Amino acid sequence: MIFFSTSYLTKILIQIFGKSFLICTTTLPLKLKWKNGFSNSFPVRQGVRQGGILSTHLYKLYINDLLTELEENGMGQYIGTNFTGCPTCADAIILLSSTEEEMQSMLDTSKRYSDKHRYKIHPTKSVTINKYSNSKTTKSEVQFKLDDKNMPSANQGTHLGIIRAIKDQNKTNIQDRISLARRTAYSLMNVGVHGTNGLNPKTSYMIYRVYVLPRLLYSLEVLPLNNGDIKLLRDFHVNFLRQIQALPSRTAISAVYTYSWVLSP
Repeated sequence: MIFFSTSYLTKILIQIFGKSFLICTTTLPLKLKWKNGFSNSFPVRQGVRQGGILSTHLYKLYINDLLTELEENGMGQYIGTNFTGCPTCADAIILLSSTEEEMQSMLDTSKRYSDKHRYKIHPTKSVTINKYSNSKTTKSEVQFKLDDKNMPSANQGTHLGIIRAIKDQNKTNIQDRISLARRTAYSLMNVGVHGTNGLNPKTSYMIYRVYVLPRLLYSLEVLPLNNGDIKLLRDFHVNFLRQIQALPSRTAISAVYTYSWVLSP
């Protein structure tokens, strides 16, 4: 959770919504739920509510000055003339740099900004992934610091649901997506999404498109998939379509897709 100073949050809210909205927001009472009980109500003096509609938008405003500072100082990666050194969504931020000195400067800037605005960078969720084009250089040779403490180095880390890894990044993400889609499909068996003696194929196919397929394909559009990666995704997709249509495992792919087209709304 990020904690805003009262004056800073007040300034942001007035700029966006005006004083009338600010009065409604700052006087809104809050209760904590524990098991089946609720605490006494208390006013919100600092911070934003987790899960609140405006929480992510307020955080974006709060953190924007840091992103602007990194860009104006020329720190981080560029694609052509476009700055791509700190892709960020809400509180998930990744720093990208091609030099060790520049990366340390970006970390120092981020830490200084967090101290100034009174929020903490999570010590265990923040890791460094050192990827080198020279295979003779190993990650153990470089150690980055945050607040004078060595940052943990890892072979992989997750940012916005995408696994960033030193090697086999595509394979790791594909396996993770297929595993998630399979678990989702298994969880739907209790409601009849399993083919024989279950829901009718058309209903099962609609449920598959809404719940399973988005989890299978989430974020893969940003990865450079090869034919082998696409084949793994296609195999899962085709096998599931065979299952909900109660087709034999040896049914030709063209036949599976033909029947699936008939199921489409």
